[in-house]
Amino acid sequence: MSIVEKQMAFATCLGHLLTYAAENGHMVTVGDAYRDPRVFGKMGGNTRKNYGSAYSQHKMRMACDLNLFALVDDNWKYVGDSALYAPLGDFWTTLHPDARWGGNWTQPDGAHFSFEHAKRQ
Repeated sequence: MSIVEKQMAFATCLGHLLTYAAENGHMVTVGDAYRDPRVFGKMGGNTRKNYGSAYSQHKMRMACDLNLFALVDDNWKYVGDSALYAPLGDFWTTLHPDARWGGNWTQPDGAHFSFEHAKRQ
């Protein structure tokens, strides 16, 4: 599968995830989706602004962070607890063999949804 085909598959799966979230009462907004390598450094290179991994799939257009919200006292509040993203993460990982959820990492990042692609050298 070419990189463009993988990016298209990622975008399609992201659409399914957003639909699933809405249909199941998870209120989300889209956070970081693309980190321009001209600003954040090329894949494997140092990041200019020390933002994200040198191997970030955001640079490959195969990662997106979602912001989860809950209604509290008639106000929408951001929910940062990775564990609360678990239903979305569990669904995400069923969509494609390369789908990865940041909530399964050693240092969880529940807001992160990506496709594995580039192998670290």
